[in-house]
Amino acid sequence: SEKIHATALIVAEYSHDACHWNLTHTLSDWLKQHNVPGIYGIDTRALTKHIREQGAMLGKIVPAGAAESSVPQVNPNDLNLVAEVSLKEPRLFVSHAPPRQGKDGKRMRILAIDCGIKANIIRYFMSK
Repeated sequence: SEKIHATALIVAEYSHDACHWNLTHTLSDWLKQHNVPGIYGIDTRALTKHIREQGAMLGKIVPAGAAESSVPQVNPNDLNLVAEVSLKEPRLFVSHAPPRQGKDGKRMRILAIDCGIKANIIRYFMSK
């Protein structure tokens, strides 16, 4: 996938002072731009332990002052998540690195079936 597929962000700490040299916009700006709710000040270790002990559960982040009914409840079990993040049609990637030869002397080729493959895996193969 070429983009982040986050539906929400939960963090223990958030710095309002963004100062990375390569920064183009803040995390808060990115979340707003992509309509992704976020919350900080959460004990994420306790949350992880709770989920581990109780199992995955539905949840939603409701902004302060908003009615709970104003935020739809999304059930990922009702969605085809693989279809949402997979390529819709075959895609050919051509490496500009010198071709590698197999044991038979022919150029090696790699076939990847996308069921959620990470873009970095493709970048890695393209560099070899």
